[in-house]
Amino acid sequence: MTRNPDPSPSLSGENKPFCMKCTLCGTIAESWHYAAKAPKGAIKGMGSCACGNITVDSLGYRNLGRVFEKPLGTAEGVECPAILRIWCGG
Repeated sequence: MTRNPDPSPSLSGENKPFCMKCTLCGTIAESWHYAAKAPKGAIKGMGSCACGNITVDSLGYRNLGRVFEKPLGTAEGVECPAILRIWCGG
């Protein structure tokens, strides 16, 4: 019998943030997982949109995270735009 040296699922390996767009202010809330190799200037942990309506938290797996919305239905899933990654120093 062989054992997997790491039985837990691995991180995405892509080092991408988890992003959601706020439908009220139109900005993107971005969250980098604490174990990800985030680019210089990126904030790890929970992130919010400009108006504070939604807060997101990356779970470290590709396209998987928690979303907290004040009015329900005001967040929509998006791929993080390249400009956001450039702004973060990536």
